[in-house]
Amino acid sequence: MKKFAKIFMMATLVLGVASCNDQDDAPVMPNNPSDNQEEVDKDPINIAKMMKEEASGYDNITFIDNTTETEMDGGWVPLNVDFSSFKDYATIIILEDLGIKYEIYIPEEGAKLNLKFRNKEGICLGVSEFLYLNKRNVQIPFKKELLGYRCDCDEEKHKHGEWESDYYYRAENDYVTCLYDSPQLVELEILPNKSGKEQTLEFSFTDYKPLYGAGFCVVQAAK
Repeated sequence: MKKFAKIFMMATLVLGVASCNDQDDAPVMPNNPSDNQEEVDKDPINIAKMMKEEASGYDNITFIDNTTETEMDGGWVPLNVDFSSFKDYATIIILEDLGIKYEIYIPEEGAKLNLKFRNKEGICLGVSEFLYLNKRNVQIPFKKELLGYRCDCDEEKHKHGEWESDYYYRAENDYVTCLYDSPQLVELEILPNKSGKEQTLEFSFTDYKPLYGAGFCVVQAAK
């Protein structure tokens, strides 16, 4: 029950529920090595191992594995960002049983990152409704502009415009700008720090369902 409660709480944080791709189920063929790939990708041991191995190739990335090997279940999977997205900045990646956080350290003048999400094609990337400034002391809303449709679906199966996740978007406030206008890629711009002291900016991305998610904490220096 405790685990179910955690998953339910995650579900209340997402922005909506939608299905963007309608495909016929492919027949299951025997001895096909890709048959169980989805289950492999959700296995906490495999996820942690792959991330640790990848992080070892980057001098600027520290990977912390806090999983217990048995708790990462219930259908939840971390949104996996290509580590090359952080190549110019010191980054700490923390993997938990029911969460993943990317902690990125940037200079006072700001930064631009191309976040390359590597989960399966067709996933919708929704940014959280709010940005939290300085350890959640201040809640800053994102102003979102919906752009073109994400996918060309059969109108008989899917009504375009019924869900926010049908669209690409631009989301911004006085601290961060997110541009999502191509599959699995978010252009993230952190604006200059004008506060005169170090600040933290916290927000998240989801797939609009309680399945995939990632938290981001940007630690921005000051002069």
